[in-house]
Amino acid sequence: MRQPTTTRAAPTAPASLRGWLLVLGGAGLVGTAAELASLRHWTSTTQLYAWVALVPLVAALGALLLRPRAASTRAARVLLAVVVGFAIYGVLTHVQANLDAGVLDFRYAERWSTMSTGQRWWAAASGEVGPSPVLAPAIYVQAAACFWLASMTSPPAARGR
Repeated sequence: MRQPTTTRAAPTAPASLRGWLLVLGGAGLVGTAAELASLRHWTSTTQLYAWVALVPLVAALGALLLRPRAASTRAARVLLAVVVGFAIYGVLTHVQANLDAGVLDFRYAERWSTMSTGQRWWAAASGEVGPSPVLAPAIYVQAAACFWLASMTSPPAARGR
């Protein structure tokens, strides 16, 4: 008579979801680093903040991957909140750079000074004027959200310790 063989069970939905969230957030992290490097985003101190924001993001990913414990998960969440702060700062900095460039834009040069503050802010925030992509720093929020959601579906080892 033949002995029954054991097979590994398929991963549960939360574990599989956790893995895909970590992959998606990690892809955003790597893609952002590659884009920052290709744009040579290091010519001023302010531009270096984008690189500094990658540090807590990498640390949070490491904590969730390497040490999925309750304490490291809490630490990762604090780091992710810091990353969101960097992202908000980045969006505001990009809007400000676009505002500063408004008077130089050929489409707005003559009428920029007659536009209301709201109109200028809208033009800068919507990307109508200026060179800075306003939503580019928001990729940090997406990666942080993926890691945060992954931390909510932690493996069993993280729940009890």
